[in-house]
Amino acid sequence: MDFPRQLGQVNTLTVTATADGLVVAVGEPHVVGREGIKPDAVVLDVGFNPVRINSKTKSLGEVDLGNAKDIAGALSPVTGVSAR
Repeated sequence: MDFPRQLGQVNTLTVTATADGLVVAVGEPHVVGREGIKPDAVVLDVGFNPVRINSKTKSLGEVDLGNAKDIAGALSPVTGVSAR
């Protein structure tokens, strides 16, 4: 199942990019990146997604930490989750 990046006529990342605080829990890895985060916003990633990468299983959050860390004012990743 893919996260609906557009609900009706509303682009969800456009909406999330206006939030001062964002709690991400949608069931898809790396759904929110730089484009979905307002500068200096507080971002809480509460999603946990086991994903197979190069024959290894890694746990990914729903926020792309590699891109989010440069724009978020505060970022709380899920414990044990890797950036890639």
